[in-house]
Amino acid sequence: REASSTTRNLSSVLLLKVMQYPFVVLFVVLVPRLMGAETYGRYALFTSLLAILVSLTNLGLTEIFGRFVPELRERGDGVARLASNLLALKLVVDVCTAAAAYPVLRLAYGEHLMPEYALLLCAAMLAAGLSSTAFALVFGLNQLGRYAFGDPLRKALGLGLVLVLFRAYGLPGALLSLLLVEIVLGALYFYWVRREFHREHLRVDRAFLTPYLRFGFLFYVAWGLLTIWQRLGNALIDLLTHDSREVALFDMPNQLFSITSAFTLVLISALIPVFTNLLLTGKEAKLIAWSASMAKYTAILCTVIFGSFLIAGRELIPIVIGPDFEQMFPNAVLLLLATFPVVFAQLGFVFSVVYGQPARYCGALVAAVISFVAAGLLLVPPFGSRGCAVATLISSCVLAGVLIVRFRQQMAPGLGKGLVAIGLGALFLPALLLREGVLTNVGLAVVASLLYGVALFRWRILDTDEIRGLVRAARG
Repeated sequence: REASSTTRNLSSVLLLKVMQYPFVVLFVVLVPRLMGAETYGRYALFTSLLAILVSLTNLGLTEIFGRFVPELRERGDGVARLASNLLALKLVVDVCTAAAAYPVLRLAYGEHLMPEYALLLCAAMLAAGLSSTAFALVFGLNQLGRYAFGDPLRKALGLGLVLVLFRAYGLPGALLSLLLVEIVLGALYFYWVRREFHREHLRVDRAFLTPYLRFGFLFYVAWGLLTIWQRLGNALIDLLTHDSREVALFDMPNQLFSITSAFTLVLISALIPVFTNLLLTGKEAKLIAWSASMAKYTAILCTVIFGSFLIAGRELIPIVIGPDFEQMFPNAVLLLLATFPVVFAQLGFVFSVVYGQPARYCGALVAAVISFVAAGLLLVPPFGSRGCAVATLISSCVLAGVLIVRFRQQMAPGLGKGLVAIGLGALFLPALLLREGVLTNVGLAVVASLLYGVALFRWRILDTDEIRGLVRAARG
């Protein structure tokens, strides 16, 4: 009953989340081939720097608005004072961060980051930082459809603008597209919530904001650490090798890793409300059972993706992305392998939210970032992008390991079911001996996936009654 209600409420959000992936695929197919490995590597470095800069000014606004806006509206206080104060604070923080980032970027990258590139990056960071206030407020107002609409819209706009502007102006045009996307999205979302901002409250009232910022601090730290962990690889490779091509050979498979991880996170996070309700109503055993099922299904999804790529990926890369990226296959294998520990890490994230212990998740992210940097400093100089892929795999295992230890009682059933599902993925291995051409390999991947599905039913990892229940819940 709880699962059915949750699925109905989130179905439109999940649909909009899924809608972004065709644009992601088109980006992967069109943009690297258009730019070439060398130029794409520089573009990937700049987009990573932008993401890290934006994460530094996040302030946990989504969680603050999500927690307090419903309460303020229920009390009849309105949200204008909170929203306007936070917008004023964000303006100060974003302007100061952009002003400080420019000389730091120029000092760190010198002629590799020309003044106009640095200015475009800082301007895009400022636009993205300010627009994030409107995004977060839309979430707090429970306008989840509009909130989720930002993902496919961002991907569609970004793809169209980068294709047009790169052809016209080269790399500066591609960076200009980043700024324009943030301006367009910010204008749209501020228009949607324009009535929630009042000029008389547009100031930084420290006494008023302090309890809200204190609440959002751990979320701010967590999302900042997560972004740094996911996006630091490009900067680390460029810093240690000064080779933009190596950056490109890491960034493309890292995007596959990020896309897969983001999709599984959407699936797992969708059940946070129902898990919380189960815990509050004394049904913890049911919570743990459902979380184990979620871990199982996401592990199955990752196994199919990894096994299919292992069989057919090597020949598909030069066809789909371009011959310049043929050498990324080993990196992609390593990074897709990292999705398996990430499945369990994401389950740990859900438990940290449900049980109200975000500090455990933050601690695990700190361990992951430290292990990534340490392994990267050791492995990137001799092995380039491949060393960074290994560092990502190591840090993913560290992240999962810390969370498994911290939530061992809750995660034990999910860990067991997930590992069994992953272990049956050995059925993909015999197909490697039969690999030939592209079509043959794609056919082998399909057959191996079907055999894997049969084995899951045979070993009762998948159950028809359970699947029928999920279908009924999805139909509402």
